[in-house]
Amino acid sequence: MAIRYLILLSRQGKVRLAKWFTTLSPKDKAKIIKDVSQLVLARRARMCNFLEYKGIAVTPRLIVAAHTCCAFEIFSPRPSDLLMATDTKVVYRRYASLFFIAATDPTDNELITLEIVHRYVEQMDKYYGNVCELDIIFNFQKAYFILDELLLAGEMQESSKKNVLRVIGAQDSLEDMEVGVATAMLHAAASHLHNIITMILILYHHPLMPYQYGDEQRTREAAQKCRTFIAA
Repeated sequence: MAIRYLILLSRQGKVRLAKWFTTLSPKDKAKIIKDVSQLVLARRARMCNFLEYKGIAVTPRLIVAAHTCCAFEIFSPRPSDLLMATDTKVVYRRYASLFFIAATDPTDNELITLEIVHRYVEQMDKYYGNVCELDIIFNFQKAYFILDELLLAGEMQESSKKNVLRVIGAQDSLEDMEVGVATAMLHAAASHLHNIITMILILYHHPLMPYQYGDEQRTREAAQKCRTFIAA
């Protein structure tokens, strides 16, 4: 039981998320998205959520690889690789304004695929809080994070909703900590730069300085401190 790809499609045919678990060229991916979008969007509400798709024909090829002993070995691809995109079963379900489209092998159980899709929607709903299309548009990286925790190579790797949310929460905490450290470093750099500019103005008696020293001795002392600070 493995999902080959998962596509989130809007009612207008816009792709909001696309996750591929098989290796395909960009041209083949574009063709699949175009064909599957036309098939799904053309179906009525009461029609079956399963349909067959025969799109890309992968021709058998011999893969030649160089061997260490100055000879060549010829590897023949596996039958499963040859049938990677020739015959798939498309399982889809609509949630609000989005179509969740998954492709599986013809022999896979469609109801299990629907359950996996529903589990993914539940995870996003708990994370975003009543998830909608705009949440995925403006915070799509979190949708990919949740999907990566739920599926591995197209197969379910984590069935516990709590564990998935716990891992995503830990990632958010790590990101917040990194942002906090970066912000503190920027503030420190800005403060350091401000001090340097201030001392340069003191050093050269710039008229923009809001304060002046009373005598020449204090000015020389300030200039010496400025040189020491800049040298450090």
